[in-house]
Amino acid sequence: MYALVQPRHFPQWLFLIYQQTKTADRVEVHRGHQLLYCQDHVIGVNIPWNETLNEKFSLQPGIVRKINETLLAYLEKELEGIALPSSLRPFSSGFIKGRVIQKEEHPDSDHLFVCQVNLGTFTRQIVTNSTTVTVGSGVVVAVDGALMNDGSMMETTMMLKQKTEGMFCSQKTLGIEPVTQAGVMLQAWDDKELGEDFYATTGS
Repeated sequence: MYALVQPRHFPQWLFLIYQQTKTADRVEVHRGHQLLYCQDHVIGVNIPWNETLNEKFSLQPGIVRKINETLLAYLEKELEGIALPSSLRPFSSGFIKGRVIQKEEHPDSDHLFVCQVNLGTFTRQIVTNSTTVTVGSGVVVAVDGALMNDGSMMETTMMLKQKTEGMFCSQKTLGIEPVTQAGVMLQAWDDKELGEDFYATTGS
């Protein structure tokens, strides 16, 4: 998984981010691209960019949540010959459609719950304080590697000795306007939708 960002303050670059949580310790230039390394591992690439390319690919400054075939093909051509941590295909924003299949009270908290979530081909454990999420609820989960709106990258963490492998998303987190649901966004996904990238199938 990776993230794309067209930063407002650096319009001359398109950031391809693999590890937002790590700090680069060296930078190498390859065919005009800046490769960012941390302990000899590529954690990002800064791709030369300009306003003309923004217009060509209809990008707005900020995090790029949806990538079309034309942009993917351009990026692949630009990055040909560079050893990247993972392929650009299929693109995943890290915001995945899922369904809660189990919900239990947190053993060490009166206001937290431990949920198991079906994300299609895999299951993730999410710790939440939401009382509206129930078994059977359709949710969107930000999983490891998802780039959040504040610039942070989602990581698996521990909440009172219980692992949480992401978080449930609200409409605000997902950038949905107007906001019509408070708290975690709940949807009735079909079985075939589980595991789909939220932004690949929505107009949000």
